[in-house]
Amino acid sequence: MGRLVRRVLAGAASEGAVSVDPPLHHMFALVVGAGVLHGLALGSLGFRPTAMLYGAIKLPILLIAGTLLCLPNLWVVHAALGLRAEFGETVRGIVGAQCVLALVAVSLAPVVVFTNLAGATYPFALAANASVFALAAWCAQRALRRRLAPLVQRAPRVRFVLITWFAIHAFVSTKVGWILRPFVGDPALPIEFLRSERWSEDPFANLFWTVVGLAASAARRLFGA
Repeated sequence: MGRLVRRVLAGAASEGAVSVDPPLHHMFALVVGAGVLHGLALGSLGFRPTAMLYGAIKLPILLIAGTLLCLPNLWVVHAALGLRAEFGETVRGIVGAQCVLALVAVSLAPVVVFTNLAGATYPFALAANASVFALAAWCAQRALRRRLAPLVQRAPRVRFVLITWFAIHAFVSTKVGWILRPFVGDPALPIEFLRSERWSEDPFANLFWTVVGLAASAARRLFGA
């Protein structure tokens, strides 16, 4: 496992044209393994074993499904731009970047567990975990740019492919994550594998009002209002 992680990270840091990535199925296995570990950390708020188990099951599904659902569109964009020969290299870069995302997230799992067990409130735990995933996603995008830099130099149209990928993958992953919620789980509510209203609400509107509510709560504590 350690050798696999080193090869993935070496590929993320490489700027040359020679790929050092392991086989795709090994990288997918790494994403699943890191997802399981970080899923346990996500569900540790209130230290409820069932919630931790659910998180360990659902987070790998989110990481894998968000990528697989976007691959058909990725192939169509490649074909439309005359880049079918570059499709395999792009996919390897994307999966490698997903490995980086999972590794960054799981490296912060001890911080997440400590925060949850130290008495974090549910809104604070949500914000902390969102910050972890934002950092992991930023690292993954940086890794993807480095991995595919030689390909972009050979075929500049790949830049458009990457922009399209980022937009669609962000949208699809948000929707899949909304369907699979809760990941953190409110200790004041019963444990659920999936929420009953998962198909009926807008995740983007809910995310906006969650941020507004968290900001308002922080302002009240800061100014004593």
